[in-house]
Amino acid sequence: MGTAVAPTTTPVPTLTHTQSPSPMPTNTPTPAATPTLIWQFLLELQWSTDINVIATLAASHVYWAPTKNQFVTDNCIGPLGYTTAVLINQVNAPAFSPRDITPQNIPISNICITDFGLNWSPEGEHIIFAGGKSELLLHSDLWIMDPEGNDVHQFDSEITRMVWLPTFIDWIDEKTLFFSNYNGGGVDVGRIFDIDTEASMTLDEIGGFFNQTSQHYVAVNRFVPMGGSGLYSNVAGVLPLPDSSQIPQNAVHVDSTNLYVLTYEFGSRFEDWLVDTDNMLVTTWDWKQIVDGTLAPSTNLQLWEVDTGRLVLLIPGATQGRFSPDGHYLAYTTVDNTGSEDLHILDRRTGNIIFSDSNVNGIPVWSPESTYFVYTQVEEGLVMAEVGNGRSTLLALNGGSRLFNPQWSYDGAYLSVGIRREDGGVETAVLQIP
Repeated sequence: MGTAVAPTTTPVPTLTHTQSPSPMPTNTPTPAATPTLIWQFLLELQWSTDINVIATLAASHVYWAPTKNQFVTDNCIGPLGYTTAVLINQVNAPAFSPRDITPQNIPISNICITDFGLNWSPEGEHIIFAGGKSELLLHSDLWIMDPEGNDVHQFDSEITRMVWLPTFIDWIDEKTLFFSNYNGGGVDVGRIFDIDTEASMTLDEIGGFFNQTSQHYVAVNRFVPMGGSGLYSNVAGVLPLPDSSQIPQNAVHVDSTNLYVLTYEFGSRFEDWLVDTDNMLVTTWDWKQIVDGTLAPSTNLQLWEVDTGRLVLLIPGATQGRFSPDGHYLAYTTVDNTGSEDLHILDRRTGNIIFSDSNVNGIPVWSPESTYFVYTQVEEGLVMAEVGNGRSTLLALNGGSRLFNPQWSYDGAYLSVGIRREDGGVETAVLQIP
């Protein structure tokens, strides 16, 4: 389990202009470990004594409201996989007792087989979801309802009817939704949609994926060929977002020349946006290492100032990263000489590493106020750590590997975590944060 560390001498990066962007590899590649098949039964779950479990619900996915301690759930994952008898429940603090708000006489089974989910509008007044039946070749219609499951209606825009595999991306403002849908051949299409007026815009088709929005851009990870090698890699890029007042009443296509990528000289991947800026956190690597057969190429974490084109090296050797919501801290991982991931928390104002842990899996989930973060320790499961004093707490003393998908309430007062059941199903626990 991680501990607070004494301040290091890691300097705060100097923001200097880089004439020619470079991946700047610094680490010696580490060979990937050979996977071994090990059969392991789920251990009995025993919560830590410091953890206050408020409720345990038969819920597969949790969608917290943005303005109050309330969430909606679905029951998509049952003992035999995805269920077709989908239920939507509303759950409120402090009792967290579920109440059925499933829309009646509306096909909603596609909620469970698309990546759209149940998405709250930024002010918490509406929930947007993808309805339809799976037998219709994964085509869905977009619907809207209030948090009580009432006032349900289908959007009537051309881009919201019979959408193939829609994916929720982000909200541009209080009423403007950005989503994508699959268009075949590894291509996704970006869509902008006003939920009030149903004005819409089709941004672009990309071979890759759309990501979060910043103040003026939507991030993309685009797949591109690496010379004549026959291999593909990833480059980070952006598409400019129009002002919501510029969205026409009828869908239009915006020319793909608006797509701007970091560079084609080396590989890059979107990680995060620095809060209230158009500065993108990216991981970069040298394509030549992949072409030469390196399984674990050297990577670096850099800051791409999109408007100026400047690229600033932040963490040499880092493999992924995420800013805290207030931008004060940077969580990132590195790979040690055994091939396992190590987690570090950097105070960006002082340049000090204030927390570290080894043998982790992935990047942490920050609380809304940037006071806590939750991460996965490979051997022990989910760990919650406090930024101010570095104190870390295991969520479970036993069976921690069964816990996954931690999500914070809007104010950080509660944390929900998924629990893998012995029968293959999933349930959700709600924890109260002291």
